[in-house]
Amino acid sequence: MDPSAARERVLFGFFLAATADLRAAEALTREVLRDPGGQDLARALEIARSRLRDGTGQETGARPRLPPGLLDRLAVDLAAAEGESFRRAVFLRAAWEELVGPPREVMDLRYREGLPIPVLAARLGRSVQAIELALARARLRLRASVLSKLGAPEERGLASGEADLLVERYLGGAAGAEDVRRLEDLLERDPAGRRAFLLALGEDGILREMVLAGPPPRGTPGVSWSGSFAGKVPVGQGSRKSRVLVAAGILMVLALLLAWFFLGSETERGPSPPPAPRIPPKVPSMPVPPPATPSARPPVPAPPPSLEPPAAPSREKIFHFGIAPWHSAIRFETESPAGPLVGWARAVSGSAALDLEAGRGKIVVSVPVDSLATGADFLDQALKAAFEAAGIRKIEFSSQSVAGPGRGRPGGRWEAAGILTMGGRSGPLVLKDAIVAPVEEEAALKGGLGPGEWIRVSVEVPFRPSEFGLGADPFRGLLEDGADWAVSLDLLGGTVRSAGAERPDRIPGIAGTGAPPPVDPPPGSGKLYRLGRHPAFTLLRAEGSAGIERTEIASRSIWGWLRVDPDNGKARVALQIPPRSFFPASGDLRRWLHGDLPGDPPLRFESAEIFLKDASTWGVRGNLEIFGRTVGLYLEVGMSRLEAGACPAVGLDREGMVLSASFRTGLSELVPSLVRWDRAALPWDVRIEVLAEAEEE
Repeated sequence: MDPSAARERVLFGFFLAATADLRAAEALTREVLRDPGGQDLARALEIARSRLRDGTGQETGARPRLPPGLLDRLAVDLAAAEGESFRRAVFLRAAWEELVGPPREVMDLRYREGLPIPVLAARLGRSVQAIELALARARLRLRASVLSKLGAPEERGLASGEADLLVERYLGGAAGAEDVRRLEDLLERDPAGRRAFLLALGEDGILREMVLAGPPPRGTPGVSWSGSFAGKVPVGQGSRKSRVLVAAGILMVLALLLAWFFLGSETERGPSPPPAPRIPPKVPSMPVPPPATPSARPPVPAPPPSLEPPAAPSREKIFHFGIAPWHSAIRFETESPAGPLVGWARAVSGSAALDLEAGRGKIVVSVPVDSLATGADFLDQALKAAFEAAGIRKIEFSSQSVAGPGRGRPGGRWEAAGILTMGGRSGPLVLKDAIVAPVEEEAALKGGLGPGEWIRVSVEVPFRPSEFGLGADPFRGLLEDGADWAVSLDLLGGTVRSAGAERPDRIPGIAGTGAPPPVDPPPGSGKLYRLGRHPAFTLLRAEGSAGIERTEIASRSIWGWLRVDPDNGKARVALQIPPRSFFPASGDLRRWLHGDLPGDPPLRFESAEIFLKDASTWGVRGNLEIFGRTVGLYLEVGMSRLEAGACPAVGLDREGMVLSASFRTGLSELVPSLVRWDRAALPWDVRIEVLAEAEEE
């Protein structure tokens, strides 16, 4: 490895991180290398920092830039990673030769002329966001090709799609002050994001060198675009007026040629030949048919040509479900006297063959019953026994008709009528008001989806188990007769079937459950209730959404006490939740955090003030202690009594109290040191339902 070339690459990466300008980084690098002290890397970096402080050679000083301290740390990282950058450079050249079409052309224009993304977008007649997306996707293709040539495994989770776009935006000179702040937060907090940024700095230097050394691609500077750039104005320097004049000139030449052909003189074209004598058309004689024999049959006339119009070309595409399992969410829920019963399905397969523009197609979905889970052993065992008794191993829906809005509108509300099959029983089922929407390319990139086109299907389905031989109450006496279930499906389907990443059974770094040490309530008036004795009717669930992603985590381990004195309008409550008790109901919490949740200490909440709002609702103010932080919290808590013996299957020997509350918060308020910068401001909806049992004092 040539030390001078390595020194030049490190300096170029440092200046590019500082200026976000290819030309400025190149000029500053040359200036430092001309300095007598620039032959030593450490001394060269000192000179580079001095140039930045003085503003020497800077033409981009007005742009927001990363802070000096962070730039210094990046310089150290660039020098440490130079060996890897050198190895990647060899294969990056081969990957560049394999890159063809619009991605190659737009990258060539970016690195050949050193154009910032806003200028490049104006030249191509595209939006800044479209150019950012095109460059980010091209970079990811090059990076994947390099890894395959190195024989290295795919770098999963290197950075989120939104982080890739942010890096591209900054290095392309399109980042504003808020973008730079977010990038700084990414580089400081997220090792994967920092590595992606360092790789991009090294790649930009190599790409600039390769593009300048090679010939421009065919069609440059007048690049002809296809695919995502189809129908757009070429890059050429001509204006709209000049193109109109060229077209008019071509038309004038054609007109003169036609005039010469039809109106030219006889001298120019020669005398016209005399008209040929008219020969009457020859009428063919009718053939004499052979004599008929008794066994002969009259010939079958050929069918007339069809008058039906030719069938329109099919725009049907097949979208496969289950490719990205962390994005597939199925939840089933019903009400019982002791509180809601909630469960989730972790696996789904099937496909949808849809013509989104015409609004027609076919859908097949299958869910294995062993993937259904509630998070409570008692409920899971009852559910398993009910399915085994009915001989049901999977639940399948196959459509017979699918109708969407059509008329060229690919999204909107759809309806699918078909057959639901469970075991040996089938019945009609209509999915009404299903939302079928294409996933935009940028959203797919941010959501970490794979290649191809994607759709999102969301629908809620009412379901009555007794109609399919499951029994009115699969939970052995917990439900009222004829109870209905609400089933919600939120599925993503892609056109390219590939192996999806396995979703962990538990949140990374979290394993096992358990009760925290008991907390004895202080003496007081009113009736005392204990929390945590009935996990089947104890549930905290928190759900967050980020674009196409939906993540839900839950816990059935809530311990504590409640003291209620309704006669005097007084109450107190305290509860604890072990972090190790949380499990992923759907989605992937790792895409929200850049670290693991701590296993200890327990989350604690204790009321400071409770007041009665109406006959069944209390206002509760208190403090939530979570991972060393204390957060003030206000809840409106519903409380309803459950008489002893009212629901025998619950096993409630004494009077019970059903508590329910919901609130909205953000992960940035709860775990600010772990939440990813691109998810920090997004809210989470939290619901708590607990069955507390009275205790004799």
